[in-house]
Amino acid sequence: MSTTMTVSRLSTTPVKGLSLHHPEHLDIEAGRVAGDREFFLVDAKDELISCTEIGELTRVSASYDVGTGRLTMHGPDGVLRSEFVVHGHPFVTDFYGLRDVEGHLVDGWDDLLSEIGGQSGRLGHGPSGGFDVAAVTLLGTAPTDDLAARHPAPE
Repeated sequence: MSTTMTVSRLSTTPVKGLSLHHPEHLDIEAGRVAGDREFFLVDAKDELISCTEIGELTRVSASYDVGTGRLTMHGPDGVLRSEFVVHGHPFVTDFYGLRDVEGHLVDGWDDLLSEIGGQSGRLGHGPSGGFDVAAVTLLGTAPTDDLAARHPAPE
């Protein structure tokens, strides 16, 4: 017996917690989506910052050119910053108790991220990726339809 799955939307972002992109296709390499969540946000204690805690982050999108190493962040009114990624000191951060992620802080982004988030924010870059549990997640419509039925959106 074969099962057919239809993919209705792809979502990715180079910076975990920022606005998602919905590309037409994804390149999967070594068990992860190329360029997805390579960067993530941490506070002054190197603890992960989530967009569920700071909703303003979802108003910002990012693009990253792996070939040149240029990261660009866009706000509602245009480009906020566009720079080549320069690694600072190495660090390890805990991803919700699920896994430790080794990476480097990225120099030069602290002021912008702190302004956007309203608290101390720094940019981390981890070669293993900034995903929580799995590098690729498939979500069917049945669970989301069920969740929506049990918890309708306020009118």
